[in-house]
Amino acid sequence: MERKVIAPPSISRSEVHGYSQGILVGGKRVLFTAGQLAKDRNGKFVGGTFREQYRMALDGIDAILKEAGATRKNVTKITAYLTDMTGDLTEFDEMNKEFFSEGYPASTVVEVNGLAFPDQVVEIEAVAVV
Repeated sequence: MERKVIAPPSISRSEVHGYSQGILVGGKRVLFTAGQLAKDRNGKFVGGTFREQYRMALDGIDAILKEAGATRKNVTKITAYLTDMTGDLTEFDEMNKEFFSEGYPASTVVEVNGLAFPDQVVEIEAVAVV
């Protein structure tokens, strides 16, 4: 199996924490991303509102897709973790419609008690066929 680590220089250095931002697998070429969140290139959490955090997470997915030679249209599945499903689900839906615009991927949304950082409210991972 051909396997390539995808690590765009514009997003957080995940190797510091023992995971990859993306893995591109040979054959049909399936790309799996790590959970993306509002973290800058230096690993500092920089999130504010749900919308700001989710936008940064989507920007991370975009960067991984680009590095792998893919686009949003290649995304087949997303999994999102939200700390407040009641308050943020509407914004989540609106942003997904804008981000993917058509041909939406399969999606799973899970409410969790907490994420990696105290002020973190969202994390999203994606699977794409390239």
